[in-house]
Amino acid sequence: MIKIQVGVGSFSARGFMSDRSLSLRLSVLAGALFVVSTNSLNIAGLLPNIAESLDVSIGSVSYGITVYAVVAAVASPMIAAVFSHRSRTSVLVSGMVLVAAGTLATALAPNLSWFIAGRAFAALGGAAVVPVVTAVAPQIVEPSWRGRALATVGLGFTAATALGAPLATALAAVTNWRFSIGTVAGLAALAAFAMSRLTRGLPSGSAPAGRALRTVLSNPFVLIALLGNTLITLATEVVYIFSAEVSGRTGTSLAILLFFFGVAAIGGNHLGGWLTDRWGTGRAGLVGAAVLASVLLYLTLAGNNYLLAAVGFAVFGVTSYMVVVPRQYQLIAIAPGVATVSLSCFTTAMYIGLAFGPVIGAQLVPHGGSAVAFGGALIACLAFALFLMGLLLQRRVRHVTPYPETSADTGNQIAKTPR
Repeated sequence: MIKIQVGVGSFSARGFMSDRSLSLRLSVLAGALFVVSTNSLNIAGLLPNIAESLDVSIGSVSYGITVYAVVAAVASPMIAAVFSHRSRTSVLVSGMVLVAAGTLATALAPNLSWFIAGRAFAALGGAAVVPVVTAVAPQIVEPSWRGRALATVGLGFTAATALGAPLATALAAVTNWRFSIGTVAGLAALAAFAMSRLTRGLPSGSAPAGRALRTVLSNPFVLIALLGNTLITLATEVVYIFSAEVSGRTGTSLAILLFFFGVAAIGGNHLGGWLTDRWGTGRAGLVGAAVLASVLLYLTLAGNNYLLAAVGFAVFGVTSYMVVVPRQYQLIAIAPGVATVSLSCFTTAMYIGLAFGPVIGAQLVPHGGSAVAFGGALIACLAFALFLMGLLLQRRVRHVTPYPETSADTGNQIAKTPR
């Protein structure tokens, strides 16, 4: 019987690694990301309804989005470090229970304070779930499939962007915002139950809290990956948030462009996993950043041509999500025993990009949509330069292998100089 060695333990290729069992586990993990991501995104489409119901301004309700992002960014590495030695199954289930409880409290909120407190509580749960899901997924498959495993669970996030948040908004339109948010709470409770049954036996990390954080933050390749992720997220959000200005469209025309973006993002997520398994994380991430910068420059030239804008937004969706999997895989490969802590820092880096995207974009909007797209392209170029620096540094430090290549023929991870 084949034994597959993974970052934090080993599992039998038979039974646990059977196709049906593996598919169920990855599906449950993807479902958990879908629920958490939908919960973090759906408030934006419900702001007017919530503000009217609670008798406050839309700006006041939007603080719920800010609080969620800040709590998740700060709590994610702290939770991952403190509970790095605990069973990942128990962390996942506990996190989803927090998401369900916080979201239900949000749905039942009688006032703004209760509403924001519920959002903060749900953010704590999301901060616990997301890094564990992304750390576990590549560790329960053969090495040659790890990139695609990350892409599979990442489908939960991209599906939330393309479908989850819009459906939550549509549900609120035919019922009310409380029912829409309450439905997400019910899905979170269902996900918690499913994980308690189908993700048993997932191992804990191997390093104590303090040592785990030191291991992560003292590695220059980790820092390059984290900063690169912040820049990629920032480049994406600067253009996405101000997509009306970039495209010159509003209403239904803009909604169609954003739908193209979301659907293409699902494909980009899987393409990133496939390229990571074929090319390794170094080249896959480098190509993704280069194409992202190129398509954002293209959007500066698309002008008011709707067809050109539609093509641009579709490619934009592919490339913005294509870069995610290589960076996640790289963090796991650098230090498998503290992968959850590394990926929690990855989540924090993402939220930093999300926080500064509106700030930078707002400064560019007065200069026109082309200036917004050009600014995003410049930021993507910085990410490309950073990834290239990391790749060149890896070639000089031969004994370090932060950009692992994989061999589909042998199914084993092998280290070699990136081609």
